[in-house]
Amino acid sequence: MKALVWMACFASACALALAQQNKSSAMSASALTAADEAAIRAGSKTYEQAGNQRDWPTLLTVFTDDIVFMPPNAPEVIGRKAVEAMLKTYPAFKNLRLEPQEISGAGNLAYVRGRYSMVMTPSNQPEQPDAGKYIEIWRKQSDGKWKYARGIFNSDLPLQARPAAGSTAASAGPDIVGTYKLVSRKVPSGEVLHPPRVNGLFTVTPTTMNFNIVVGETSFSSFSTYRLTGSTLVQTILFDLGVDKGKITFVQNTPNTVTVPVKVQGGRLEFKMPNVKTASGEIEPPTEVYDGNSLVATKPGEFVDTWEKIEGGRDTASPDIS
Repeated sequence: MKALVWMACFASACALALAQQNKSSAMSASALTAADEAAIRAGSKTYEQAGNQRDWPTLLTVFTDDIVFMPPNAPEVIGRKAVEAMLKTYPAFKNLRLEPQEISGAGNLAYVRGRYSMVMTPSNQPEQPDAGKYIEIWRKQSDGKWKYARGIFNSDLPLQARPAAGSTAASAGPDIVGTYKLVSRKVPSGEVLHPPRVNGLFTVTPTTMNFNIVVGETSFSSFSTYRLTGSTLVQTILFDLGVDKGKITFVQNTPNTVTVPVKVQGGRLEFKMPNVKTASGEIEPPTEVYDGNSLVATKPGEFVDTWEKIEGGRDTASPDIS
């Protein structure tokens, strides 16, 4: 009996000691100080000012190396280098304003709830005011500085209310969904190549793009996810592969997100992706123009490719190409 009483007392003492330890640990994660909050607000102001000046090197100093940026209706962007690539192709804007409305946290972590406003200024298109809200997580570094580690935001404007560039039909816009077949390639000499000398198949669903082309002994394949609005194309390239004469010339399987402006006029959509870096140099993509059931890809001095939509449309999520 004495042994049982002793064991019960020992267990109670251990539980009390553990509770005291947990209490001490919780107390060690002290609440944010006025200096912490001021440092976070200063970082937010640096973000705002650098953004308005498109001073990306300065803006990037606000972020942690492992930054995760989560824009609306698009894949997350992970890492400072990926965010830098996104910023360099971000559509033009002005009057960015960030308003932190709530800052709280403990220890080395803090969250910020706020509102933003800005004006998108796409070239040759009407200005597009925007406003919305955001949540950020800031992390205190070993040197005592606070940096932006995680962030998500979204607009107050419903998607159907956002004006499409050059069009009053914001909710519809060009229908690029479908399966396209390469029907011809015109080269600088004036010669027009047809299958089987050139072959290509390009499938676009509402969220993905799967591109494949073969010219002689050279081939290129790419798979990506995307989001298309009235003024921008946000594309995350998941896989690129180039092959020449049976040898792989380059392969890219690290997700890379880019944002490019688009020109929309009625059912016509035009854009150009940024250059692709490879071990042997940069590859310049063509300008792509979607118009009805056709796609024309033009790279001056090299080729003009004409593609024809053979199946699909906005209401066809998975075209049957068998």
